[in-house]
Amino acid sequence: MRNTAKRLRNQRFQGGRGGLRGAGAARGAAVAFATLACTVTGVTAASATEPGSAPGSAPGSAPAPSACGTPAVRLLDRLPSTGPATDTVTGIGAGSLTVGSTGNVPVYWTGTTVHRVPLPAGYTTGKVAAVNKLGLMAGTVSGPSGSRAFRYTAGATTSQLLDSGTYAAGVNDNGRITGGNTTTGKAYVWAGTHVERTLAVPAGRSRPTVAGIAKDGTVVGSVQAADADGNSGEVAAVWAAVASGATTTVTAHDLLPVVINNDTDTFATAVDEHGRIVGNLDYFHQDLGIGVYWDRPYTADYTQIGSLAGHEDKGLLSATSPTTGLIAGTAQFPEGIPPITPVDQPEIWTPGGPFRALPSLAADAPAGAESAGDNGSVGGWAYDADPYDGDGVRQPVVWTCAVQQAFVPPQRSAS
Repeated sequence: MRNTAKRLRNQRFQGGRGGLRGAGAARGAAVAFATLACTVTGVTAASATEPGSAPGSAPGSAPAPSACGTPAVRLLDRLPSTGPATDTVTGIGAGSLTVGSTGNVPVYWTGTTVHRVPLPAGYTTGKVAAVNKLGLMAGTVSGPSGSRAFRYTAGATTSQLLDSGTYAAGVNDNGRITGGNTTTGKAYVWAGTHVERTLAVPAGRSRPTVAGIAKDGTVVGSVQAADADGNSGEVAAVWAAVASGATTTVTAHDLLPVVINNDTDTFATAVDEHGRIVGNLDYFHQDLGIGVYWDRPYTADYTQIGSLAGHEDKGLLSATSPTTGLIAGTAQFPEGIPPITPVDQPEIWTPGGPFRALPSLAADAPAGAESAGDNGSVGGWAYDADPYDGDGVRQPVVWTCAVQQAFVPPQRSAS
């Protein structure tokens, strides 16, 4: 399918995404880089960025302490892996709890210490997708028989499989988990391990893919759409919150505008407790992703907010904090050839903008953000050297006090 092909073509370094962009390309057109000093937990390093500095601090100065602590790039413990690197932080919990994947297995961290999630019998790999403030996690495990959705509470001796699910994408503070089944094309909300609600789609829509759930039960994601002329695409969707036990089926509502033209897709990737939905507008022929959001009552078109100026507004938004409006993602050129085009850069946005970058670990080393917390931290991944030259290890990373260490990179000069 076109949408599947596009998703695969856009996969590179982000969580679960592999492949090198132009690994054999000539590197003579190097872009000038400057270093922004920052605290790197456990490693003495300077983060490589395009020339620019964090707001309120000069290049080379130590980040100032703030209410969220001290701005730092915290490298978390990682497990060895024999396959493609999956190391990333996909969720920010309470206190020092974070979740994600390393060594191709689902894990959580307390501080920088890694803990394996116990795998159910017959499953060998996986990833935690999300965590709530009570330490309840949700994610996906895989094995020879396929994939299953699971739930797990920090410190427990076993994890639990969820009925009918092949993946779980989100969990809210009321203990509800959302996900679905990629084989049957169904989507669900679970209470405990049992399906509480089926997430239905209206006529002309099919195969929902969910991405997150708010505390009130609002679910976001996308649905496949087709028209009478044979055009098809993905349309961002929202499933309204309902009282627990009030109904067993909720039908999706399209997020606007709806464009079905074989070239344009919209995706909702996260939702906060105020109902703001974060997502992306994708143009297939341009390999272009643009950050967008929708606000309640979801009767107006999205608001475009773009991406980092130095990346020509190209990027993907992945996460939003529950209540503070901190949005995180990755500025990227889907088919770029570094250094002619910049490498992937973690980015954040707060109301009023502009987009700001978070420090990378080294010059020409890509990094990306996949989670955001109310404590001001952003989680994701970062290479510690240039993988395009065959160097570098992918590290699970937390940027503490993200706003305090973020900076606005300059526009790239035309060449």
